[in-house]
Amino acid sequence: MTVTDSDQPQRREPARRVAVRLGLGVLALALAIGVTAVLVTTKPSPKLAPTGERALTVRIITATEMPVARAWRGYGTARALNSANVASQVSGQVVERPATIDAGASVEAGDLLVRIDAAEFQERLVAANELIRALEAQLESLDVERLSLEDNVRLSEEAVELSNRELARARDAMQRGAATQNEIERLERELTVLNRLSVDLRQRRDQIPIRRQEIESQIRQQRAQARLAEIDVERARIAAPISGVLQTVEAHVGDWLGVGAPVARIVDLSHIEAPMRMPVSASEDLRVGDTMDLASDGPSEIHKSARITRIAPEADPGNRTLTVFAEYEQSGGADEIGRLLPGQFLVGTAQSRHLVDRIIVPRHAVVSDHVAIMNDEGRVETRRVRIAFYLDERFPELDPIITQWAAIADGLAPGERIIVSNLDDLEEGLTVRPVASSSTAAPTAQRRVLNAERGSAQQ
Repeated sequence: MTVTDSDQPQRREPARRVAVRLGLGVLALALAIGVTAVLVTTKPSPKLAPTGERALTVRIITATEMPVARAWRGYGTARALNSANVASQVSGQVVERPATIDAGASVEAGDLLVRIDAAEFQERLVAANELIRALEAQLESLDVERLSLEDNVRLSEEAVELSNRELARARDAMQRGAATQNEIERLERELTVLNRLSVDLRQRRDQIPIRRQEIESQIRQQRAQARLAEIDVERARIAAPISGVLQTVEAHVGDWLGVGAPVARIVDLSHIEAPMRMPVSASEDLRVGDTMDLASDGPSEIHKSARITRIAPEADPGNRTLTVFAEYEQSGGADEIGRLLPGQFLVGTAQSRHLVDRIIVPRHAVVSDHVAIMNDEGRVETRRVRIAFYLDERFPELDPIITQWAAIADGLAPGERIIVSNLDDLEEGLTVRPVASSSTAAPTAQRRVLNAERGSAQQ
């Protein structure tokens, strides 16, 4: 195919349009770059404020030595001083259980828990008493027999004596030729019979005390059996040995109980003891008779004031703790609200009886064993401190709101200004503007007197 001259202008037209568009784009880009360069070069530089003109407002307190008592904290589990596991002491079938006897119910000492059928024990008691009466009748008969034997022994001895005299006379007569040998032999036979009878009567008389002892021994045995039967009758009525609250009741009407079978468990809630594990060093400050605050661990925290009754003489070398026993008395009623329960985990806090002067700072102001202070130039400065102990108390002369404090052993000096707010915004060397904490300003001297009175009261 042949290309004509008329087709060439048509092909050159699109190439021209592309070139024009490309040139306009380049021109626009160059114009934008030029405008940007002008703006950058003509931008005004901001004026920087001097560093000393920036100041952060913070609350401060002045480091002051305060007479404080160290609080010792321990942990333990409450337990009832009085509790009873009631068991059956006789075998038998349960025939009665009051409707009020159930777990959680209050009982008084002597209240009936269950009753066991006592018919067998009562029959044994009746049989023993009947046998005792029979044996006592034998004793009375023995007394009559003793009196009769004594009379018979006396008569037999008189007969023997007469027979001896008669035999002596017969022998005298025989020597004179007035009696025969047959008569003497007859008298001798009679004397022998009388002697044998007299010996037999004396033996029977002498056996009376032995027979009495045997009967009296049988009476004592039967009385013991009767007493055991009476005890079994009494034991068939199983009663509460102490006042308290029923933890469990195992026996029901119709159950057969053997000796030792569990019947119920009673817990006396009126006297609670808490063995608290405390640091060994607490032994230097705590004494028997000191008070201890017992707090239950849970959402509804309960506080009770207890008394230290004894302190274990040995420490646990494994965890370096000492057991301190605190007792608390409360109402033993089953419906009381806010009571301590056996088995409940407790936190115990006891105050030292010795007061020491310590610089105290709010607990939240101590961050990683460091405290921020405002130096004489009004700038932030951090100090490393060593904490002696923590305490939960109000110091209105320092701050009327804060209750959690740290007693400082070293690292701070009295009079230094401690920063207690905006701690996350502080930097070393930052200029701060102080605002003193509001205070009710109770005099330190007055507080010292109050703490001294508290320490003497514990002693």
